[in-house]
Amino acid sequence: LIVGFFLAMLALFPRFSRALFLTTTFRHACSFSGSSLSLLRFRPSSSSRPSSSLAMASDRDRSWEELRTLSLSLPVGAALESDRELRSSGRGDAHVENTLRLFDKADSSGYVPRITLYRDVAGWCPYCQKTVMLLEEKGVPCFISTVPMRSYGDKPTSFTRLVPSGLLPAMVVDEKHVVTESQVIMETIERMYPPSDGYPAMLPDDDDAPGWKTYRDLARLERDLFGRWCNLIFRPEMPQSMPGGNLLNKIMGGDAAVSPAQRGFEDCLDQVDAALRSTPGPWFTTLHADRPAMIDLIFVSHVERMLASAAYWKGIKIRGTGRWKGLDAWFDAFDQRPSYRAFKSDFYTNVMDIPPQYGPGFFGGDPQTQKSYADMINGQDSASWSLPLPPASPLEPLGA
Repeated sequence: LIVGFFLAMLALFPRFSRALFLTTTFRHACSFSGSSLSLLRFRPSSSSRPSSSLAMASDRDRSWEELRTLSLSLPVGAALESDRELRSSGRGDAHVENTLRLFDKADSSGYVPRITLYRDVAGWCPYCQKTVMLLEEKGVPCFISTVPMRSYGDKPTSFTRLVPSGLLPAMVVDEKHVVTESQVIMETIERMYPPSDGYPAMLPDDDDAPGWKTYRDLARLERDLFGRWCNLIFRPEMPQSMPGGNLLNKIMGGDAAVSPAQRGFEDCLDQVDAALRSTPGPWFTTLHADRPAMIDLIFVSHVERMLASAAYWKGIKIRGTGRWKGLDAWFDAFDQRPSYRAFKSDFYTNVMDIPPQYGPGFFGGDPQTQKSYADMINGQDSASWSLPLPPASPLEPLGA
């Protein structure tokens, strides 16, 4: 029954909950690789332990098909199956396993999407995330196909024939035109599916010069933030005990315990936060009051990874401290968007998938705070991974 419930949860929730249940809730019970699941050290509590060893053996010996049948006999399992069938026809909600999205074309007989988007299988790629979110936010019909990243697998020849560079994401239009680079793909989608055809605008109008200046300024700010994050996480800090350690901070009258890299990163976060607070709503622009624009999508996939990595490697908590209230409101708004909820991840998954893509992170910051946060994320604090999970975490919310 536990395994059946676990399987139902995997189907019910997309990437976030899969990672949460696999790596958090059941870390000490399960190991997961591809589509194989093996129970390692699960020891039922006295209240859940079968009344006899024979009953336990009977539960263990159930086949996957028997577990599926059992799951479908339950209200949750039946609802999950109904949702899966709906999504397989191109309808339904955003979901990490969708391969066809039709939106308002679902009832158009014989309609075939012009676009096929290739993204990574595991959902690690932040550039794939922002691209598929754009398709969801605009409601663009498309096929979606998944391909491994180089950091965890080999790409099939059917893909490398289309995209010899192997770059992800990649988009094929009308089965012959290949587009790579996430920002180029996103801007191409915007041109192909304009507001004049009933699709929401994600970029300023062509004649909106101030809007385009804001967009370009913010795009440069996003690249500046990304560079400062890389400098913070992927370069070792000079120990304070060494000659010259944090000397620049001392000369400038700053906190000697804060490295120049951390100060630069936090100063850039201040600029991002100020940009968000300069608009009446939670988003970077006033293009829409109730939905993000393209620049919000460009930022969010990497800032999501910054929340986890800054806490884990440097002991820096970004969301929920009160220092960056604009970012807090921005993430609160994103948590209400189905396009974001379907593809967001948890802190543990992010800090585990970052090194294979970017290289190793280096620990730093305040040692006590850093270790406390790392232990929470790793489940080594004797609390954050204990069942039942609390409704909220000191570092990350469990859901919107």
